[in-house]
Amino acid sequence: MDMSMRHTLLGLFLLASLFSGNAQVKYLFETPTAILRPTRYQLPIGGSVTLSCSVEGSGNWTILWYSAASFGSKEEPMTEYEGKKAIIVSQRGLYSCRGRSDSGRHTYNSDKAIIKDTLPITAILTIQPNWTRIYMSEAFTVRCEIPGGEGTYWSYDWRPERFTTYYTTNERTFYNVGWEDNGNYQCRGNMGLSLTEWSNVIPVTISFKLQPVLTVSPSWLSPGASVTLSCEIEYPSEGWSFYWYKAIPDLDIKEEAYKYELLPDGSETAQTLYIITGQTHTAAYVCRAQRGRNYYYTYYSKPKFVWSADLYSAASLTVGPVEQRLSFDFVRLTCKGNSTWWRVRKFPENSVPYCSNVWNLGESVCTLYTKASYSDDGVYWCESMSKQFSNAVNITLQGM
Repeated sequence: MDMSMRHTLLGLFLLASLFSGNAQVKYLFETPTAILRPTRYQLPIGGSVTLSCSVEGSGNWTILWYSAASFGSKEEPMTEYEGKKAIIVSQRGLYSCRGRSDSGRHTYNSDKAIIKDTLPITAILTIQPNWTRIYMSEAFTVRCEIPGGEGTYWSYDWRPERFTTYYTTNERTFYNVGWEDNGNYQCRGNMGLSLTEWSNVIPVTISFKLQPVLTVSPSWLSPGASVTLSCEIEYPSEGWSFYWYKAIPDLDIKEEAYKYELLPDGSETAQTLYIITGQTHTAAYVCRAQRGRNYYYTYYSKPKFVWSADLYSAASLTVGPVEQRLSFDFVRLTCKGNSTWWRVRKFPENSVPYCSNVWNLGESVCTLYTKASYSDDGVYWCESMSKQFSNAVNITLQGM
């Protein structure tokens, strides 16, 4: 058989094999790629990792291994491992492999395995401000320190995992925090193919915005007595400053709301107590707290009242005699004073009469039924739009 006939038969064989899907023919024309696993690994101190290399498809391939000491350095053959499909390495570095056939044909190189080792150094994580609890919209900063690492170029990895982006600074500040910032925070140093151990864990808990609780003592004024306001807050030693206000009735705000006027020397005090001297009339007070460099403020406390029975105040609440209408006994409360608008207030508010908290033009009259199915017992007083508070009256209706 002459040479031309041989070429013709070989061409027909290859064409038939190609259409029949013969995989062996495919590898006559395509260069396979070596596959290396794992491609990333962190060596613990004194540890090792097994790297395996394979070539897809059929054929007899001899595995060749290569390594580089660092990024950008020259890749060197590892001749001592030639022919091994798996090797054990215990040093950091960049590793790759490829296959060589009996005829000297080579596969493409595999992806590089990046093997990092762990240094015998543990990073130290701190948080500022160092508060037990952080509230919605506050800010905090975490800082990663590496003992003995001064003057060395480090990047930093962070936990939780959603924060593991590449950072070359050792501080991260979180502003206007929300629920997504909850978590256990850690850091480590990352330098080339070396890592420090993960740092200590700092748990961060984000809580709802805080509302302080105000108490007043005494609740009922005695002639010449001082009034002590106490603003109670969670973790009072954690950097809080306090603000103190007088609550003023406001017709423009619906129902029970007040506007607040800062008391003298009531701005940013470090003390949780505020003492008022010379108070003779019924009054309402609130407090709130602030801390941090971004000036986080709590909610205002609920108003607390100091009541006076002084009948000679600028406004007066009078209690009429008990009257009878059909089968009901009732008593009228009447607000008077030098103001256009009035409303009756009651404490406690668990059973507020229908007329309470409603602004009235001129006199404000409230009718209480002495034998109602609900109890209207409590302390009553009046408030005016001209910032006046009347005397207070403690009323027990049952059996009047």
